[in-house]
Amino acid sequence: MLEDLRSQLAQRGPGPNHTEVLQVEARLLALEELREAFVASVEFSASSASVLTTPRPFRELWLLANVKTAGRGWQLAQVQSLS
Repeated sequence: MLEDLRSQLAQRGPGPNHTEVLQVEARLLALEELREAFVASVEFSASSASVLTTPRPFRELWLLANVKTAGRGWQLAQVQSLS
C-alpha cells in the first residue's frame, strides 16, 4: 500500500500537495472471528478538499485484520473505494 501511495504522489508532480479532510463518519459493518484472525469491515464516509479542488465526498470500505498469533494489533488489510 505504501508503494501505491508513493506512486500516486509522484504522479501529482511538484507543487502544493495538501489535502484536508473536512468531516469523517465511520460505521462498523461487520466483525468476524476466523481461525487465525479477527477481521473488521468499516465503511468511511468523508469529504475532502485540496488546494486545487473544491470539497468532494467519498466512501471507502476498509478491511482491518488482527492476527491472533502476531501480537501486532489491528492492521489495514485492504481499502476499496465505494464511490
